[in-house]
Amino acid sequence: MEQRCPICAGRSIVILYAKLYDSRSLLNCRDCKISFVYPRVFNKNAYSLVLGNELNRDIIDRIKTATADKILAVIDSYKSVKSTLLDVGCGLGHLVIRAADSGWDSYGIDRSEHTVAQAQNRFGSSRIALGDFTQLPLGSKTYDVITLIDVIEHTYEIRTLLNKCKDALAEKGILAIVTPDLDSFSRKCLKRYWPHFNSDHVIFISSHSVGDFLATNGFTIMAIKQFRKVFNLDYLLFMLKAKAAGRWSFFVDILNNLLPKAVRRRDFSLLHGESLIIVQKPLASKLRIKKA
Repeated sequence: MEQRCPICAGRSIVILYAKLYDSRSLLNCRDCKISFVYPRVFNKNAYSLVLGNELNRDIIDRIKTATADKILAVIDSYKSVKSTLLDVGCGLGHLVIRAADSGWDSYGIDRSEHTVAQAQNRFGSSRIALGDFTQLPLGSKTYDVITLIDVIEHTYEIRTLLNKCKDALAEKGILAIVTPDLDSFSRKCLKRYWPHFNSDHVIFISSHSVGDFLATNGFTIMAIKQFRKVFNLDYLLFMLKAKAAGRWSFFVDILNNLLPKAVRRRDFSLLHGESLIIVQKPLASKLRIKKA
C-alpha cells in the first residue's frame, strides 16, 4: 500500500473502501483529511468528457445555464460589486457567458482542446482560453472571483491548484468550489456504489473536515453548504451510463424505455452529493500560511 498521501505526504493512512467498482481502493489521510484513490491514476482525458451529439444540445444548455445562475446568485451574495471572474475548468463556457450577461467581466480556461473548441465556436475566443491554469503566467493580473466547478476531484495536485488560485485572487477575493462530498446523504446510502466514484474522480473531500484543509492553505472559510444542481432524467441517465463503467446500464435502458420523453426532459433541482464551498483570500497583512 502507498505509504504517503499524494496531497500532503503524510503517512497516517486509513482505508475507507478496500475495493471500489474498478478494484481500486479509497484511502483517507488523517493528516490533511483528504481522501484519494489508490493506486494513483492519471487520466489525461479527465477534463475531456465529450457529450457530442448523443444528448440534445438544448438540454445541456438549459440545465448548465440554470446551474450557473444558481452559483452566480450565491457569489453575488458575497460580492456587492461585479468585477472580474475566472472560471477554471470552464468546460463549454456556460458559467462564463451567464456571468458576462449579468455584468461580470468574466473569463474561462480549460485544458480540454475539444471542449474549448466547442465553447469558442459558440461564444467566441475573447473570453474562453485553452490551457493549464496552474501553468498560466499571471503577471499583475488578479481576479475578484475564481470558480472551480467540478474540478478539484480530477487532480492529485490540489495544493498546486489552490495556491495558484490564491496567487490569482485579489485581496478579499472569493473562491467558489463545487465538488463531491463524502459526507453527503447519497454517498452514505450508496456507499462504494456512489456514482461519483468513477474513473475520472481521484480526490474526495469531506464537508466536515475540508475547512481545516483550506484554512491551512491560506483561505478564510465563508460557507460550506450542500448544493442543488439543475438536472433532468435524460441528462442523469446519459451520464450514469457513460461514466459508471456499465454498472448501471441495464437500469438506465429500462428507464429510457419506460419513461415518456416529456418526463425525462423535465428539469428539477437535485441534491446529488456535492457541496458548494465559499472561501476568501484574506488581506495580505492577515495572510498566514501554515506548513503541513
